Amino acid sequence: MALENGMDERTTELARLREIIDTLDTKILLLLNERFEIALRIGRLKGSIVDPVREDEVLSHVRSVSNELLVGSKFAERMYASVLQRSRELQSGSAKLIGFQGEHGAYSEIAALKFIAEVLRERAVTLPFRTFEDIIDNVERGLIDYGILPVQNSLEGPIPSATYALLESDLYVVCEIVLPIRHCLLTLPETDPRNIRFVYSHPQALAQCRNFLKRLSLESVEYYDTAGAARKLASERMSNAAAIGSELAAKIYGLEVLKESIQDYPHNRTSFWILSKETRATGSKCAVTFLLEDRPGALLGVLEYFKSREVNLTRIVSLPSRSEPHVYRFFVDFETERVLDSFDVFVAGLKAKTMELRMLGLYDSLVVER
Repeated sequence: MALENGMDERTTELARLREIIDTLDTKILLLLNERFEIALRIGRLKGSIVDPVREDEVLSHVRSVSNELLVGSKFAERMYASVLQRSRELQSGSAKLIGFQGEHGAYSEIAALKFIAEVLRERAVTLPFRTFEDIIDNVERGLIDYGILPVQNSLEGPIPSATYALLESDLYVVCEIVLPIRHCLLTLPETDPRNIRFVYSHPQALAQCRNFLKRLSLESVEYYDTAGAARKLASERMSNAAAIGSELAAKIYGLEVLKESIQDYPHNRTSFWILSKETRATGSKCAVTFLLEDRPGALLGVLEYFKSREVNLTRIVSLPSRSEPHVYRFFVDFETERVLDSFDVFVAGLKAKTMELRMLGLYDSLVVER
């Protein structure tokens, strides 16, 4: 009996240690992937791909750090020689770079992948950024080719921070991706669902699942990103917590999907804008922004202008101006089919009825069904 108990304890301990190794391997791969992503951005800044001086610096640093570790300097040097070779291969490629906000597995990345597969149709890599402003700054400096920003959710409405970020830039909208948002409850593989007390996610995701969380008496914990919450759960191995995120996030971070489609309303969609330094010459839709005089009927005059030319509005949003108190800036999307042959004349007429009219871009829309 004692022998059997001892075997059971060793088996349990072996399984526990192997689980730790699996977690560490995931962390190593994610960090290595992050290194390659930075290498891709560095490749846009360098004059040539091969930089022997810098590579010698890296290998010298690796030898110094690893000399007293179990890794050993010789093994570390061989490993990093392969890492440097892979970095050169990536930098020498012609892949487009697309920036999204959040961690890998975010809904913005899923929308970006749809753009790559169904619109761009060429080799491209998605790169994560912390903020919308970081994305825009990197596009403007030519360090990445495109950025993607969420602009409106069918349940929660417009996303002002993304709209303001675009307004303060010189970028253009070149495509719209309308993505169905299907939130999943993600857990560690070993988690007993009965022990879950806390659920981490982005505030909007938590709001979109509030009835589900209330029904199960789960406490919401806000985090800056849905996929970031999934990564935190996987990294910290929180057995009493779950995360709300995508199936892609579950796959990347080794989590289980405890329940799919937990959003309160099934028709939950988010519209994303693809941004570029270059504007398009044509598109089935156009996005503009403008101010109006502070007088009765100013907005009505603009709406009647669209109506008189049978131009369909697909979105109209007003947000407070950040530069002037008590002033609202309007953002309007409209279909261009009725005015394609006289587009410049139509825009000139719209400009005469508004103030500070700015073209945000011509674009086509991709509606993802599943």
